[in-house]
Amino acid sequence: MSLIRGLRAVLSFLTIVPAGGGTLEEVARHAYLFPVAGALIGLICGIPAFFAFRYLPGAVASWVVISLLALVTGLTHLDSLLDLGDALMVRGTAERRLQVLHDRCHGIGGTALLIISIGVTQSLFAPLSRAIIPALVTAEVFSKLSMVLLGAMGRPHSTGLGSVFVSQLARNRPFYIAASSAIAVAVALLSLVPPPAVIILLGTVLALSLLLSRRFVRMFGCVTGDMIGSHGELCRIASLLVMLVVGAQ
Repeated sequence: MSLIRGLRAVLSFLTIVPAGGGTLEEVARHAYLFPVAGALIGLICGIPAFFAFRYLPGAVASWVVISLLALVTGLTHLDSLLDLGDALMVRGTAERRLQVLHDRCHGIGGTALLIISIGVTQSLFAPLSRAIIPALVTAEVFSKLSMVLLGAMGRPHSTGLGSVFVSQLARNRPFYIAASSAIAVAVALLSLVPPPAVIILLGTVLALSLLLSRRFVRMFGCVTGDMIGSHGELCRIASLLVMLVVGAQ
C-alpha cells in the first residue's frame, strides 16, 4: 500500500490528475517513481496526439501535443523556466541570483528561455509523429528521470520546498539514481526503443544532470525546485532530439 500511496503522491505532484495527493515528504521518499509518472503522462498525451497527427496538419497537431503536455502537468515547470531564465541573466553573487529566481516578476531572460523551449519542443513532434506515443512516453520518462538525478546530485538550499526534495534524495543518492534509472530504461525498452538508443538516452540525461548540478551549485550555491523543474523541460527536448537523431522511432 505504501508503494501505491507513493505513486499517487507523485502523480498528484507532477500532474493535475486527482490521484489523492500526499505531502512533499512522501513525494520525495518515492521520487524514484517519477519515471512511472512520466510514462503515464506520455500515455495520457500520446493517445490524443496519435489522432491529432492522423487528422490534422503536422504543425497544428504539434501545438495540440505541447498544449496537452502543458495542461496535464499544470504549467508548473514552464513557470520554473521563466524564473530560471531571469536568474541566469544576473551577474552578481549567488544570493542575488537566488533573489531573482524567487522574484514573482519576469523579464526577458525567462521569457526568451520559455519561448525557445516551447518552440524547439513543438518542432520535434512532427518528425516523430509516426511513433508519437512511444516517443512521448520515452521523452517523459527520461524527463522525469532527469529531475530525480539533478535533485540527487545537487546541494539543498537551507529553505524552500525544493530543499525538502533535494535533502531526501541526498540521504540515499545511490538508491534514487539506480532505481529511477532502472525504471526509465525498462519503460523505454518496453516502448520498443532500440537498446543502443536507450543507452544513449540514459547517458545523455546522466551527463546533463551532472553538468547542470555542478553549474547550478557553482552559480547559486544550491539546487532548487525551479532548477529541477526547468531541467525536466530541457531534458525532454534532449530526449526527443536523441530519438530523432539516432532514429529510435
